[in-house]
Amino acid sequence: MTLRAEMLSVWKETASRQRERRRKSEDENSRLRERVIDQREVIRSLQRILERQLAESTTNDPIASSRLHIPSWRAVCAGGDPCRMMRIFTELTADLKQVRASTDTWVQVSPPSLLTAGRFINTRIVPLSPTSLAVETVNLRLMPFAFDAVGGTYWLQCVNSHCLNFDYFREKADVEGRETVFCGQAFHDVVADHVPTNVRLRTQLSIQNFEEGSRMLVVSSARSESVHIGDQELRGTKLKEQYWNVFQPPEPNEQDACLMMSFGRVTMDFETGVSKSPLAVLTLTKYFGGRLHQQLDSAVTMIEDKLLGE
Repeated sequence: MTLRAEMLSVWKETASRQRERRRKSEDENSRLRERVIDQREVIRSLQRILERQLAESTTNDPIASSRLHIPSWRAVCAGGDPCRMMRIFTELTADLKQVRASTDTWVQVSPPSLLTAGRFINTRIVPLSPTSLAVETVNLRLMPFAFDAVGGTYWLQCVNSHCLNFDYFREKADVEGRETVFCGQAFHDVVADHVPTNVRLRTQLSIQNFEEGSRMLVVSSARSESVHIGDQELRGTKLKEQYWNVFQPPEPNEQDACLMMSFGRVTMDFETGVSKSPLAVLTLTKYFGGRLHQQLDSAVTMIEDKLLGE
């Protein structure tokens, strides 16, 4: 397909997706309005009960009112050895240099000609040794917005807003003059609708973005802190994650469209060996084989909503 035909297909898909989202939002708003009306009296009753209990507690304890204003929660932090955490993030930052340096290797083998109806998705398993393998994912999307608008929105809305939902701590630092995000994230996900097993991960992650004139990069590197499948912790399993998000025009003179290229490589090392860890291998390869694509579906929706709403 020509770029013009691809763009037409993308706009049709975007419009259809936005219509469906609006319909679902309207249905949900109607449901919520009805629920609020039904529960309004219940809320009023609860408020009266709370006010009465608060008045009684203040009367019984002269200093109770002052206690109400003393913070009882502390900010969640890594909870580990600060020196160890510093070493980990120093190593992750060094990894980011290698990740950025290898960007063009991925881009060169993922040309726009692979697109069909504005997208291309692929996942493959790469054996590395008797104890390790890698899951590699490629996701290409054509979007009807300028590349810098898409890249900037991804950085602000996805990395610095949506991803906060998974953080158990987050810090920002200036590394060699570049904003760098360090964070610990926790995930608890079902592998697939037909696979009831769930995966729980705690990872340390480092993220940077780069503006390179005709394109924008967001790269990240992560390492596992713990891995669980169901209730079982895989103590001898180590995960190393690397991700690339590249935003650039699909053609040099096309400034009103963005080719968003996302690549992922998750290296898994099994202490007992690949052949002796069938459940872990099957579950984790299926999980990471689909996770990037699911995350990008959500990212595309957030970017569309933001840019179409401006």
